[in-house]
Order: sequence, then C-alpha cells, then structure tokens
Amino acid sequence: MIWKDFDEIRRREKELQRQIYNILHEVIKKYSFNGVTFKDVKWEWEIDRRKADLVILDKNDNPFLIIETKRKIERAGEYVVKYSFHVTDLAVIGQAISYAALAKKNGLNPQFVATCNPIQIAIFRVPDNIDKLVNWTAIKNREYDKVIPPELYRELIYGEYRFDTRDLEINERFFIVLLEDLVNLVKKIKKIEDIAPFTFKVIRDLRGFVNWLAYNIEPKINEVYKRWKEIKNGKGSDCERLLIEQLEKLSREKGYEPNPQQLAKEMAYVFMNKLIFYKILERYWGKLPKLNPLLSQGIKSATEYLKALNNYFTKAVEVTKNFEPVFITGIYDLIILPDDPEILRGIDEFIRYLEGISIEKFTDVIGYVYEELIPAEERHILGEFYTPPPIAELIVKWCIRTPDDTVLDPGCGSGTFLVQAYKYLHYLKIGKTIEDVRYPKKEVHERILEQLYAIDINEFPAHLTAINLAMRNPRAPSTKMNVIVSDFFSILPCQEVLLPYKVEILGNESWKVHIPKVSCVVGNPPYTRWTEIPKPVQDKIVELYGKEMAKYGLTPQVGRGVEPGIYVYWIMHAKEFLEDDGRLGMIISDSWLQADYGVKFGNFLLDNFKVKAVIDISSRVFPVPLIGTCIILLEKCNDPKARDDNNIVFMYLNIKDTKIDVNQILNEIKMLSEGKNMKNIGNKTYIVRVVKQKEVKERSIKWINYIFSPEEIIQFLNKSKLLIKLENLFDVSYGNILYVYLASKGIVRGVRNPGGEKFFYLSNEDVMKYSIPSEYIVPLIPSSRYLRFFTFKKEDWEILKKE
Repeated sequence: MIWKDFDEIRRREKELQRQIYNILHEVIKKYSFNGVTFKDVKWEWEIDRRKADLVILDKNDNPFLIIETKRKIERAGEYVVKYSFHVTDLAVIGQAISYAALAKKNGLNPQFVATCNPIQIAIFRVPDNIDKLVNWTAIKNREYDKVIPPELYRELIYGEYRFDTRDLEINERFFIVLLEDLVNLVKKIKKIEDIAPFTFKVIRDLRGFVNWLAYNIEPKINEVYKRWKEIKNGKGSDCERLLIEQLEKLSREKGYEPNPQQLAKEMAYVFMNKLIFYKILERYWGKLPKLNPLLSQGIKSATEYLKALNNYFTKAVEVTKNFEPVFITGIYDLIILPDDPEILRGIDEFIRYLEGISIEKFTDVIGYVYEELIPAEERHILGEFYTPPPIAELIVKWCIRTPDDTVLDPGCGSGTFLVQAYKYLHYLKIGKTIEDVRYPKKEVHERILEQLYAIDINEFPAHLTAINLAMRNPRAPSTKMNVIVSDFFSILPCQEVLLPYKVEILGNESWKVHIPKVSCVVGNPPYTRWTEIPKPVQDKIVELYGKEMAKYGLTPQVGRGVEPGIYVYWIMHAKEFLEDDGRLGMIISDSWLQADYGVKFGNFLLDNFKVKAVIDISSRVFPVPLIGTCIILLEKCNDPKARDDNNIVFMYLNIKDTKIDVNQILNEIKMLSEGKNMKNIGNKTYIVRVVKQKEVKERSIKWINYIFSPEEIIQFLNKSKLLIKLENLFDVSYGNILYVYLASKGIVRGVRNPGGEKFFYLSNEDVMKYSIPSEYIVPLIPSSRYLRFFTFKKEDWEILKKE
C-alpha cells in the first residue's frame, strides 16, 4: 500500500467517484478483456428509485460491476453521505449488495460489487441467488447495515464470494488489470485463490483498518499539537496533558518527534493489535469475557467506548497473568477517539470482522502490516526498515548452532529476526517445525522465550515484537518475555533492566530483565547517518568507543565528508554482548564496501572477528532506492592466528523478489569457508570469491574489490548500448567553484581543494546580511548528506535553505 497524506485523501475523497468514472469510461471504450467488451459505465445508475454510484454494464445491460464510493445514511427523510469508511464495512457492502439484489429482482444478472475509498477497493462476487439471501425489509427501509444476514456476511468476507482487496491506483492500467481478472474469473480461466490468495486479502484488510482509523483520529491529535502550550498550562483534559508529557519525554530521551499523522498511524496500529490479540486469547482462555461489538451494549460516547475496551484489556492481563507488553504500551495507550458514532460503529465492524479469522495462523502478519505502515521517506529518516523473512532466516540459521543458544536483537523492529530465531530454536529442540505442531508445548515455548532478548528505542516496535512472539503460543503466557524499551547504547552486557510495567504473575511486582553475554547477536541496525543521530546518543557512543573510533580512524568528521553510518558503532557495541566464539549476523548498508572509511571499519572487523562471509545483495531489499544492502556474518575471535587463517567468503547474491534458497547458500558458505568446493564457485544466483583474512588485512583496499573486479565492470558497461558516459552529456569536473573547476581540468595549476567553504558557501542569512544581488548566487547542495531521499525537488531545496 502507498500511504497517502491525509490532507490529500480529504481533497480526493469527494472527487473519487468522478475520477474513477472518467477512467472507466475511457478503458471500456478502448479495450476488450479476453474477448469481452462492455457497453457502458453509468454514473448514479438508477434501480427502483435507488442510485448506485458507478456501474459497468455488459452488452446485455447487465450490471457487471457495481461500485460504491460513499456510505449513504438514509432515515426519516434524512440523507447523509460519509466518505470515510473501511472497505469491509458491513453497511457499505450492504448498499452495494442491495443494488445487486434489486437488479436480480428486476431480471438482470449482476456479477460483482465493490466498495471503494481513496486508499483501497474491495470486490465481492454476487451469489446467483442473491435475491433469496438478503433481508428485503432492511432494503425497503434503507437500513443497509442490516441487509446482509450473518451467514452471507461470512461468505462475503471469508468465503467463496470474497474476490480481493486491492490498494487503489487512479490510472487506466489498474482498472484494466482488475477487469481482466474479473472476466477471467467469470469465464473460469482462473480461480479466486490463483488471483488473490486469502492471506493477502487479510493483510490488506488490516492495513485498511489502520489507515481508516488513523485518518479519523489524526484531527484530534493535530488539535493537541496546536494547543500544546495551552494544554501544558492546564487547559486540557488529563489524557491530552499526559500525551504532551509523553511526547516531550520521547523527544528528550530518544530524539523521536512524530508528527500528528505518524503518531495517529502508530496509535491506530497498536490499537488494532490489542483487539487482534484479545480475540486470539478469548479463544483459548475460557475465563475471558467475549469481546463483542460494544455499541449494542448501550455505550454512547467515545470515552465510554475506550473505557469499556480498556476494561477488557485489563481483564486479559489479570486472567492470563501475563501479556503486559501487549496491552500496556505507554504513549500508545493515550489514543483519542472522536465522538462520532460512525467511527465507533466502524471499530465495532472490525471486532465483528475478527470473529471469522484466526490471525495467529498467518505467518508474521504483524510484520507484513508493519512493512508499509510508515512511508518510505519517513523510514529512511528514522532508519527503520522491515527485513524480509528469508533474509532474517539466513542470518539466524547461520548464527544459531545449538538448541540452547541465546539470541539478542538490539533493534528488534516488528520482531522478524526473533520470530525466525524462535522457529529455528524450536526445530533444534524437538526436530519438528512450528507448522508441524501448530503450537509448541508450554515448557518449550517458555524456554525459547527465555533465550531471546529484544531491545528497541521506541515503544511502538517493542510492542510489535512482544505481540509477534506471544502469537507463537497464545495459550502459554510467560514472564520470560525479554522485550526492553531503551536506546541500545544505554544498555551494557550483564546489566539488569527494570521494565516499565508491573507483572501480574509476580504479585504485581516490577520485572527485571538480566541481559547476559549471548551466543548470537542478529538484526537490521538503523540506516542513520551520524548527523541524524540525536546528540545524547552521539555523546554516549563517543563516551563508550571514543578510543576505539580514534584507533581505527572512525571518528566522524562531517566537515570533511567522513560520516560513517550508525551501524559501524552498532556493531562495535554488539561485540561486547557476545560470548567468546559467539556469532553476529546483520544486514547493513553496503556503502562502506566502496568507501575509504569502510577500509578502516573492515580493519576493526578483521581485528575482532573471523569474518566468515560478506554477501552483497543485488536487489533493493528495502523499498528505498538509496539503500543498498549487504549481509555480514562474523564470529568473535581473540586468537590472531585463527583470524589470519580464516577464509572470508565474498558473495554477490542475485535475488529476485527476496526469493532465495537459504539452505543452499548456507551450505555453500560452510563448504567454502572450510576450503572445500573451491573449483565450482558461483552460478546464476551468486558470484563467489574466497580470500584469506590475512591477505585482506595486508592489502588494505576497498572490500568491494573482492566482490567485483572494477576492470571487469568497466568493460561490461562499455559494451552496453543502453548506457552513455556522463562526459558525453555534461562538462564533468571536481568541485563547484571556478578555481576548482579550472584546476580539475588542468587549465590552471594548484590544489583541487583550497578550502574556504565559509566564503563560497553562503547561508540565506549571509545573502541578506551582505545584500548580494540574486544574479550572483545560485542554489547549492553542499553535501550529499542533505539528500534525505532519492528525489530532490525545488521545494526540498527551499526547506534546506530555511534550515
């Protein structure tokens, strides 16, 4: 899903019907679909004095697809339109089904109905006997939330009549593909599961709910931001005051300042997770009261609604005597719901939706929803990216060697690495996969949780890790869930950390986590440059590793362009948590492989580890074009001779859609590291070179040279007809002032870097101070670190100028 700005959604929602109509009008006029052509698309198609928003008619005037883009509330002569709804909303589906039933009653043959908002479209197959399945009294009274009986609702949402939920794109290609798929389904060329597996529908449904709820709570949060000073002076509710306090604490201690839209998304996501996990628990804990839709229980306001839900969540902790990390979530417990009955009804609808599915059966659904919760631009700034499970599986399987290994992920995110570690430890303990046993035995589950340690600087990802691990066996709570909210650099090995909540099973006592030296450290460190690291964290890194940084030349020198990523210091710190011979596996930026500081970072690795493998990855694992990645597999070693004798496997891995044969790659690394299979190295999937660690240390060259030969690459590029040298298009030179240009071209003699940036590079204040005419100044980007994303527009430069 492409998360759109909420203001953009508000601008677009009233125009959505017109935009889709215009596209469909062109599409059906120009194209046929597997031999099928359509006669027309109708705006406000009338049937029995009702009007469907959009209808595509086949050549016999049958409604092939009925699309509803708004919720219509019609009662006692009142007609109200709501544009904000999620696409599995019972009332909106009821509208569309009503029109299909009326069409059937009038001798027509409707095929599909759809509900559509600016983010998603959900499509449903119309049952052949739809006129016999609906509640005609509700249709007559226009009570659309009562049109669909429970049995039909189950089939429409979870069963044979559910076609798909898709992330909406307003372009011809999107609707061409959609109509092709629908035609193929009608002609029995394809089955629903071939086109849209049920798992994908569930994931999109969950994302859709989060987006819908976030969209509706964001105005309330935005109001708190606008009234910040007023609330601090005592003119707000207790909840608003606590929210301000938590936001200030978050900024002060962790350098994280979410804007209202981002905070709304995170709050909505945690809120959804609580609902999901409660519904899971109630199936396995008989003493838990069943969570049903709340409005029918007499609740009338948002305050009452939240209070009732929180009573359920508190009961879950009391009955299970555990799961505090899931239900006690700090700032995210302060969600503010608007006093709008339609919003509360929408949450009720989601509770009803959860009745029919067992979320815990879907592999890492939490991670998949999290993957696109935060827009790529924001994740690049935050350094947060979801790791595809196959990458995490490869790292975890290499690191873990025995069923008793302990594992630390110091930047746990949604828990992807620790879920993979859980699965592999389970397999090593009992010889069966999780899928083979459904739920692990209680004692096995508890023991594995004791072996896993998670740290994250923010409550949000820590909550996701907790719920992801708890889902491995919701019937077996454990006090041994070691999930810590803290900056990694503030934690030291063998330290005890007090968790921020009381543990029911310990008599409401605080729980301390002791972090030992571990067998494995795994993870995906933040993709953050030095200048983007909060000052308190910078100071802590220098305090801990200043001498080490100076020894290896890894002290940041921003003015000179020496700016190692945080992963360099992350690995320095992670080393301290490893037992002797412990293993470290991480996926990090590959920029160091071709940078001068990367040679120095490599020297640090060579002096402290057996570098077992460096795997450069061809495709963009993360959804930001600037982020290239590599996997490093390291084994802590204090014996210089053993390090020198080690074989380093340099691998270039050519993968598509993150599909890799994990076991094959691990076996290849093992064989090559042991000096075996040296004759047959490399295939279409990967290129391999094996080099003695001593040789790498002696040569002191950029490590990219061990993966690729620069001469080979240049020869290959020169042969390509698709590439052109920049010098054929531009006058390429070093620097951006006249003297440096002339020196780089050899026109004048002298150094190419005279310094004097303060003279040549002017701030906006300098220009105004010296009244420099505009014809003598040009826009400047003085360093690549100001390029925060892969596009840079005039508006970005204007922001940079102000900063």
